[in-house]
Amino acid sequence: MRTNKFFKTGLLLFVASLGLISCGDDDKEPEIVVDPVSENVEYYIEGKVVADNAALEGVSVTVGEATATTDENGQYSLTVKDKKTYTVSFAKKGYKTVSDASVEIANNATNKSLIALNVTMSKEGVAVTVDPESDKVITEKGEGETEDAQTVLTIPVGAVSTATDVTLTPYLEAVATDVTPGSKEEAIPMTNIAISSSQDAALNQDVTLSVANASSSDYYFVLSRDEILIFDRQGKGIARINRYGQGREEYLSLLGFDVCEKDSTVCLLTYPSKLMHFSLDGRLLREHKIGVRGFEIALLPDHSWSIFTNNLRQPESDTITLLDIYDGTNGTSRHLIDGYTNLGNQLLPSFQQNRVFTHSRNGREVLFAHPLSNHIWSITSQDSVRIKYTLDFGEKNPPEDAPEMIHPDESPADAVMKYWPVYGFNSCWENNRYLYIQAFVDKQLKDILFDKQSRQLYAGWMTDDLIYCQIRPVEATDELLVGYITADDLISLEDYLNSRPEEKQPEQVTRLIERAQEEGNPIVCLYHLK
Repeated sequence: MRTNKFFKTGLLLFVASLGLISCGDDDKEPEIVVDPVSENVEYYIEGKVVADNAALEGVSVTVGEATATTDENGQYSLTVKDKKTYTVSFAKKGYKTVSDASVEIANNATNKSLIALNVTMSKEGVAVTVDPESDKVITEKGEGETEDAQTVLTIPVGAVSTATDVTLTPYLEAVATDVTPGSKEEAIPMTNIAISSSQDAALNQDVTLSVANASSSDYYFVLSRDEILIFDRQGKGIARINRYGQGREEYLSLLGFDVCEKDSTVCLLTYPSKLMHFSLDGRLLREHKIGVRGFEIALLPDHSWSIFTNNLRQPESDTITLLDIYDGTNGTSRHLIDGYTNLGNQLLPSFQQNRVFTHSRNGREVLFAHPLSNHIWSITSQDSVRIKYTLDFGEKNPPEDAPEMIHPDESPADAVMKYWPVYGFNSCWENNRYLYIQAFVDKQLKDILFDKQSRQLYAGWMTDDLIYCQIRPVEATDELLVGYITADDLISLEDYLNSRPEEKQPEQVTRLIERAQEEGNPIVCLYHLK
């Protein structure tokens, strides 16, 4: 946990000796000097220019007679004098010029106030020659390059009367943000499509423009340290979300995230405490501060946010909580599940916890399971939380609260392993047939799988029939279980296989081991349930 550092600044007073000088007839009368700072009225337009999720250097930025060029970080700054609406243009060779970005210095703007204007520029599409005698399929990548294309323009034979070059370029509308503190509505940048031709050409037939409809269900999302990595179903990297820093629109640590499938956005829970919303291509759409410290979030069906507070003492109520609700429509929060009082406000030990929230496949509820409780809660809205399942271990059931005999100097992990016969509940998932959760039973990690059809309970260690590594489940459908294995898992597997040279391994396993490195990426696995 990071702590704030307070710096005290002192005012150093210089005292000069003033000699007494006689006044003569030639002495001038004292003048009243106007503070030049108060007369220097100016306003600032600043921001960052990116392309392909990276800072774009060397972009010419112009507003009226004021000009600037983006630095190696894509940053620029412009100074204007009047309260009015300005049109800002962004230009660089090889990129589509943004010439219609609008910024308003409002009538109530204070001197030296700032408007942020962040712009995403797009590389110009590849020109394709269209003639009257043939069909053409055009994307931003050129003729016929439809794989991973955002837009496709289909031009039938005879649509043009003379040959012409056609260019297709998707681009984002620039949106300015007032950085004045306070709650406000903010516009979201929208994707537009520019179609240009080398000469005026009348269309004799209809053409078809197709736009890819990106859905969050088409991607994998990985929280890695302080950034989100987005991959497609083939494992290709799509975007990286990383705003680590101490400035505006940045964070010091990334604690949790969730994906809204309705509008295909990714929401980050950060420290300092705020929610930051991004598009699937990594663009920051909006952010707002929240009054709750948390460690993981989940979007509820009513579009409020459930926040795992991990046994923190909330300062506004002096209440120790495990689960809070945040309503983004009115900026309010409240408690749903209290914490373990005899642990004080010490955080719960994770015990290899992957997550506490699980979305149902029908989108109607969120399951909540934390490391110390055998209860699994169902949350359907900010006003509805109930215990859906209770795992009954008989005499080994965990206590409902921390026992009072816990010594204040005793670490939470040591206390749990002493007083909890079963602990470390995590990685819960559910589909139509199975309910699954991990737990430490008598200090041994167990996979607990309940078959809802046969009413059979299985406890042990789930393995796959290919890699023989521990399954780290993330999500499940009725057909597949999505999990991952780490590079450390593969390195350990190599040591195991080297001790058994007589066992022949599939070529796929050999290739994975050869590519494994200690700092390597995890491998996403799709498991079929037998």
